[in-house]
Amino acid sequence: MAHNLCIDHFRKHKRVTVTGDEKFSHLKSNINIEETVLRNETLNQIIAFIETLPDKQKQAILLSDVSDLTYEQSANIMGVSLANFKSSLFRGRQKIRKWEKGNRGDHT
Repeated sequence: MAHNLCIDHFRKHKRVTVTGDEKFSHLKSNINIEETVLRNETLNQIIAFIETLPDKQKQAILLSDVSDLTYEQSANIMGVSLANFKSSLFRGRQKIRKWEKGNRGDHT
């Protein structure tokens, strides 16, 4: 489910296609390939970590942060109260921050 929601998110936010000489000048001036690769690796690691979260926390993060739904919409989809949704979202985000802090030391 998380994988499909992330794919949907990236399909909605596709890159702009540029043709001709503009394509290469845009690539040289604005995109650092190494940064892009690192960003993609980090994103894949975050997605893998999100998959390990408890179901309510995982759903809250995917609905709110990936699908860009409001808290109320997300709570309705999950069938929980707004307070319960906010609690699940907070706990899930907190676990992600803790995981990121632990992994940041591995890459520096």
